[in-house]
Amino acid sequence: MEHGHLDSFQNFARALEYEYISYGQQILGVLFFFVPRRFWPDKPIGSGAQIAIESNLVHENIGMNILGEGYMNFGVLGVILFALAFGFFCGQLDRAFWRDRRFSYTFQAYYLFFLGGAVFVFRGALISAFSYMVGTLVAIWLVLLLSDGSRMRFRISRVR
Repeated sequence: MEHGHLDSFQNFARALEYEYISYGQQILGVLFFFVPRRFWPDKPIGSGAQIAIESNLVHENIGMNILGEGYMNFGVLGVILFALAFGFFCGQLDRAFWRDRRFSYTFQAYYLFFLGGAVFVFRGALISAFSYMVGTLVAIWLVLLLSDGSRMRFRISRVR
């Protein structure tokens, strides 16, 4: 526990200590997770793993929380931007789910899946969390499309 292999907040402190700022490189790796390293050899690795390498830690499979991701991308401004963006996105989903319960079961399923994924995004490596969430959401979408195309639309009609 003393060496920082397990605590993402300690890794955030290390990012601050090393003043490691990638100027948006880390977020590009997140957004373009689907591009193979064969075509993008310098594609960023997870932020926690990057700090583990910088710190010469034995284990590189560690997470970086969402605030640390913001810092490693854009410095202190990134912390503020990531917190605002994540809060806004979660707030919009919560507002839609709790104020208007007439959404389809499909939207409700996606919303409930996102709740679990949000914990992964907030605490784990953003590059892994984002890619797993997108992959799972696409898989769910494809299953719904193949099973019943009419369920694909987010209907605002009353759920019976």
